[in-house]
Amino acid sequence: MQLRLRTKLTLIMTGLVLLVVAVLSAVFVAQLFEQVLQQTDKRTVEIANQVFEQARRALTELEHQLFRFHFLLGADWKLCSRKLNLERGNFFHAVYRIEQKLGRVFRELQPYALFPLEDYFQGPSRIGADVRAVAQVERKVPEHLQFPPIGRAA
Repeated sequence: MQLRLRTKLTLIMTGLVLLVVAVLSAVFVAQLFEQVLQQTDKRTVEIANQVFEQARRALTELEHQLFRFHFLLGADWKLCSRKLNLERGNFFHAVYRIEQKLGRVFRELQPYALFPLEDYFQGPSRIGADVRAVAQVERKVPEHLQFPPIGRAA
């Protein structure tokens, strides 16, 4: 089957237009992807700076050294213990204290928490209770430990 010259030119022009559209779309997607990566990198750097600054403020000098060695540089407990002259038990107790202190600092950071802690530490809570709500619940004192009400003195 033979096509007329006009049909051939129309097919060639349509193919070229589709090629140009595909190339421009690819360039646009690449630029958009690069922009998203730059914004993500910028946000990551901001969060890292906030974490470092809050850790420096909240921790003592020894705790901050341990934070740097263990959490930032990834040293295991043997290397940290040798470098900071700590025993194994004291090392792990210090690590738990650091996690507790920084967790509280990150949660209570104003005007909003630094990031959703559930996503970074243990994952979402299985219990589903809000930590702030649990902290505000008054603890009931057992009856045998309660003092009788104080009356007015005459």
